[in-house]
Amino acid sequence: MTSKAARAALTASAATPANGAYSLAAPLEVVPSRSAWTEPVSNDAFAIAFRQAIGASEPLRTGAYGAAVTFTLSTTAP
Repeated sequence: MTSKAARAALTASAATPANGAYSLAAPLEVVPSRSAWTEPVSNDAFAIAFRQAIGASEPLRTGAYGAAVTFTLSTTAP
């Protein structure tokens, strides 16, 4: 992560994995190990975990599931 902002916040869009026309019931959970910075940073590396809840009776289709997640870095103070 690189930011010249004095304060910055990272958010991720909601995304529900789909396989063709079939979508899972729960959205993908995106969990960054950091989501706020209080000073400018350069090349700050951090982990991002992805978790997917699947119900015990929820059917899974064969094939690949995919979802697009958009990360947004915004300033929280001028």
